[in-house]
Amino acid sequence: TPSDLPYDANTNHLVTASAQPGLSLWYRVNSGAWGGNPVPTAKDAGVYVVDVEVRGDGVNYGGTAAKQVTVTVSKKALTVTVDNKTATYGDAVPSLTRTYVGFAGSETEATAGITGNAISTTYVKGANAGSYPITLTAGTAKNYIVPGGSATLTVNKKGLSGSDDAHLKADAISWTYD
Repeated sequence: TPSDLPYDANTNHLVTASAQPGLSLWYRVNSGAWGGNPVPTAKDAGVYVVDVEVRGDGVNYGGTAAKQVTVTVSKKALTVTVDNKTATYGDAVPSLTRTYVGFAGSETEATAGITGNAISTTYVKGANAGSYPITLTAGTAKNYIVPGGSATLTVNKKGLSGSDDAHLKADAISWTYD
């Protein structure tokens, strides 16, 4: 019988089983080696095919009985917020930031192994005032669904003042009238 467990950053039993005296339980995961106790566990997202075998003691019980169970530990979905930014004409590209919410347990963005989630904008220093997209590409992680997202970088016009020497160059001209 298929089973689904959500990823929760804990090590969880893949099956629950018990045997009467004179019987022993044996397990193997994903066609690995057979083993008795402990019951197989998993922490990371993935598909686990668990074979459970009940073996008789040869005294009161003979033979074996087997069952196979497929357990899927599903990835946990994160939520992302890409932050809107502002700049003034002539400024360098500001630091582009995003925030993820929804990590399991004590995991964080730094410990979750997220890769491929590049954040960028089309704005470059000196580009005209206006709106520019900020784009976060979707990432990947072993235990998480890592979405992309978007926001806007607003580049405001640079204001001028009446005595702004950086933008106004004028020399006095003298006239002589006869």
